[in-house]
Amino acid sequence: MTELIGNDDFRLPKIGHINYLNCWPITYPLMQINLPFQLALGNPQELNNRYASGELKAGAMSSFHFLISETSDDPFILMPDLSISSFGKVGSVLLISKIGFNFTADSIIEITSQSLTSVNLLKILILEKIGFLPILKVANQPNLDNSQAILVIGDEALSFVVQNNLEIYDLGQLWFEKFKLPMVYGIWGYRQSFYQQNRHKVEVISAKFHEALLMGQGELKAEVIETAVAKTNYSSRKLSQYFYQLLNFNMNQEHRDGLAQFKSLCIKYKLLN
Repeated sequence: MTELIGNDDFRLPKIGHINYLNCWPITYPLMQINLPFQLALGNPQELNNRYASGELKAGAMSSFHFLISETSDDPFILMPDLSISSFGKVGSVLLISKIGFNFTADSIIEITSQSLTSVNLLKILILEKIGFLPILKVANQPNLDNSQAILVIGDEALSFVVQNNLEIYDLGQLWFEKFKLPMVYGIWGYRQSFYQQNRHKVEVISAKFHEALLMGQGELKAEVIETAVAKTNYSSRKLSQYFYQLLNFNMNQEHRDGLAQFKSLCIKYKLLN
């Protein structure tokens, strides 16, 4: 379920924001400043559904949802210089396998329904490596009881306890090793119609998100880690590494190239159809 944070004035725009730990260096600072909009928090799939229904016109979304929108009558326009990305290992998008990458056509991988980008990234990496897909089965809580592998994302991936008989693959690492480009998992964007009709609001919204990121990477860095420790019980060392070494929040030309590579492979394997 989505959660609304901020001023409840119905005249203020609602901006979608992913309610995962990977956004905390932005989310926590946003909660400390006066915002001329409301944050609508939810997991990627919840937000994607609200964008698709027209309820939300702007905010964070999975990269795959952004790519799907490009063929619509009202596509999304990227918010400049902001993404959820990684150059290699990300730590929160993991394939856990009992049989390594030795999948057959009848192997079962249980996957999440909460992130289309992670699922399609997995499909691309498997197709690039072995040329076909095993059975992908959607599960509310993927587990290995009746499958050969599971896709674990987000906070659950960060807390996954390694077992000796399992192979763990970080999909961000696999992507970077193969393509030498950052993997862009999420972006912030505006519906084209919203952008065109609200140029001043767009500028203000973008400025607030960038202000929050700078605060989260600077003056509020210690508080970001401290509050995340309280929320999760993870160690400050683990969270510091995750927020400030594994995750990347930029969106420069290299990131755009990574997103374009992802799009090209989605087209190649007919995942955008």
